[in-house]
Amino acid sequence: FVAIAMETIKTIQDEMNVVIDKIEAKLIRPQQKEAFLCQAKCCDTAGSHMQFQQCAKACTTKVQRIEQVVNGELGQFQANLQRCAQRCQETAQERLYVGGDSRPSQKEIDKAQAEMEKCVVKCADQYRSTIPKMTDRIFASAK
Repeated sequence: FVAIAMETIKTIQDEMNVVIDKIEAKLIRPQQKEAFLCQAKCCDTAGSHMQFQQCAKACTTKVQRIEQVVNGELGQFQANLQRCAQRCQETAQERLYVGGDSRPSQKEIDKAQAEMEKCVVKCADQYRSTIPKMTDRIFASAK
């Protein structure tokens, strides 16, 4: 089960890297380019230092909003996955120490470990299936 759990985690990492690269290439970079071009125009149109600062700041508002959405979605995804894995660990620990003061046997420890790993894989699969909707929400927020 350890190999399966590690493979599942690697799969999620790989999928998230693809999503992040897609968001970067198709959403963030074009907005950054637009912001830079806008700021270049500020150099030509702003009369005072304060006008330039206001103009330049206004140019980056959309990029900042998109980055906030991306960071929020990715952070929420990671937090949900971590909470689920934590519940798996807590459940496994509770099962080991139900009997009171006695130490669990190696067989009981191995069983709890296997159950925890199955649970973590289930969590990973559950949250992995939410990646496409999360990606859609990120792109929709940019419109």
